[in-house]
Amino acid sequence: MKRVKKVVVWVALGFMVATSAMAQPIMAQKGKNAGLANGFNQQQQQPMAENCDIANLPFEDVSEAEQSELLYMREEEKLARDLYLSFYEKWEIKIFENIARSEDSHIGAIKGLLEKYGIADPIVNDELGVFANTTLQQIYNDLLNAGNTSLIDALKVGAAVEELDIADLVTAIEASDNQDIKAVYENLMKGSKNHLRSYVRLLEAYTQEDYQAIYLTAEEADAIINSPIERGGYGKGVAPNGQNNDGTCTLLSSDATDNLNLNIAGRGNGRGDGSGTGGGRKGNGDGTGTCRA
Repeated sequence: MKRVKKVVVWVALGFMVATSAMAQPIMAQKGKNAGLANGFNQQQQQPMAENCDIANLPFEDVSEAEQSELLYMREEEKLARDLYLSFYEKWEIKIFENIARSEDSHIGAIKGLLEKYGIADPIVNDELGVFANTTLQQIYNDLLNAGNTSLIDALKVGAAVEELDIADLVTAIEASDNQDIKAVYENLMKGSKNHLRSYVRLLEAYTQEDYQAIYLTAEEADAIINSPIERGGYGKGVAPNGQNNDGTCTLLSSDATDNLNLNIAGRGNGRGDGSGTGGGRKGNGDGTGTCRA
């Protein structure tokens, strides 16, 4: 079952993260950075019914499998949002805040389906880091600890979460035959693929290494990463190809291995051209590059 595989993946991720533990402190260099900007089109969130037209799709019987997937995906999307909000507070990198906003719209999309079919919502109090599902609670705790180790580890956690979300959405779509449920899942899939592309782009800019998929196969991950940004029926579109502006050099971590033996990464202020639907505005994005004198 996929639920068992999830736990194995997080254990593997924890081992990978734990390998960046020993190093000597290094000093941040002064200088300028030509940042690779990851801007985001921060759009106004519209009601789900308007965008995916779930209100206009037929009211169909919900199977036990469909209900189980809805409940799980509702909290899994919350897990992603809560992690990213926590990482934004810890590392102050804009990508976490921007994708957390998008995840919030994903959470609302599932809620719309629960309300339509009168299914009890597992999120009673939307408290950060609190989950009714005990498996998700443990996964959240483990990944929060992993991502708090270094910025690189936080980005790795973000990419891994999106990989797993994509895999789970594939399973959820296969388990569903209701038109409205499939429509929502397919839109969530587009958003998750966009998020994975964004995390990988920034992670590779920091590490100068090709991304290694954790849950998806290498072929599946490469197909997503190397394909264009996708438009969904709602939510926030990722805006790649921002203009590169100079920024200040910031130290990713006090440990040299957390910087993967590279020069200190800097932060640039990027202007992105949004590709999402709806009336959005251009937003600042974080950039990375090599510090220079």
